[in-house]
Amino acid sequence: MKIEPSDMLTAVVVGHDHQNTLGVIRSLGEEGIRVKTIIISDGEFSSTAYSKYIDEVFIIRITELTNTLLTLAAGIDERIPLIPCGDDVVACILSEFSKLNGLYILPVAESGSNTLRLMNKSEMLRAAYAAGLNVPNWVTVHYNEFNLLEQRCEKLRFPCMLKPVSLRPGGVFEFRILRTMDELLDSMDYINSNCSVIIVQEYIQKVKEFGVNGCRLYSSGETVFGGVIEKKRFSQSSLGSTTAGTILPDKYGICDAAKRFVEHINYRGIFDTEFITDGEIFYFVEMNFRNGGYGYAYTKAGRNFPAIWAKEAIGFDIENCVDKPLRNVFFVNESADLQNVFAKKISLIDWLRDVLRADAHMYINRKDMKPLLKKILRK
Repeated sequence: MKIEPSDMLTAVVVGHDHQNTLGVIRSLGEEGIRVKTIIISDGEFSSTAYSKYIDEVFIIRITELTNTLLTLAAGIDERIPLIPCGDDVVACILSEFSKLNGLYILPVAESGSNTLRLMNKSEMLRAAYAAGLNVPNWVTVHYNEFNLLEQRCEKLRFPCMLKPVSLRPGGVFEFRILRTMDELLDSMDYINSNCSVIIVQEYIQKVKEFGVNGCRLYSSGETVFGGVIEKKRFSQSSLGSTTAGTILPDKYGICDAAKRFVEHINYRGIFDTEFITDGEIFYFVEMNFRNGGYGYAYTKAGRNFPAIWAKEAIGFDIENCVDKPLRNVFFVNESADLQNVFAKKISLIDWLRDVLRADAHMYINRKDMKPLLKKILRK
């Protein structure tokens, strides 16, 4: 039965002072959804907090998140959709799943503990392989097996990539590309000093990289997509983060692969998956159990995933949201992408041209300019 809203729907957004959080707030607000926002920050300033779409805002440390959510829910009579916008936020919320699940509609893969397990890269790769996706061969090595690293990795084809899964106290994260077994063994000092669990995985010489945001609906279990992102440029400071790209129709079957994965793990919520190709095979890289940093571009393309998730979860009709015609959208994260000018990855003129021609920006928004102005002025 379709339920028509008798009052404005409320959703809670939790995230850092970041374009991901801002994009979710704008997506909900543009659909007429009341937004209560919790900004995770070690200080009192947040440019995101100045969005005109925020009904109520809290700026807190992440250690205060659970109590803040409990206090916020106490003033609301029904379960409301909660949309997290960062991996650490997802982990914090899921670690308190038993306390929060009765108060909020949470994005989750069956349970909090199961989702936390799947957020571990080793478990995620196993699940993707079991779902029938192409996954580059990998080996997971724990601290007590580091002395057996050569034997554990002897069947892998080099080059490989080394990625810490978890760090020792005080450990430093490093992502390394290793061309030979000797280079892997030369990394032993770093591994022993910094890591408790690592992944060594065959490195694919990628020719293209793709992102897919989607939403598996809370009640029906259907999965909604809005095309795929062909990535153009990447952040100079945040490994793998996309700063410019284009949303296009999926002509490769990537959405089908993402659908198989989320259904296999029975995840319901907004998600962000990454794939690469060597020109022949498309490989699964990872999935984030949250909206992607470029998620607002999908809203501009005609698929407002935060609104779709929130409205369907509470029982509202979403037909008008999922039947909108899709359009190709070029987007740019104008703030992070400027780093590519300083790094000489793109000229200032070409960057300005891209900013001017972009269909979606992560900060510039003529209907909601305060976050950008506050970000520039910092006051």
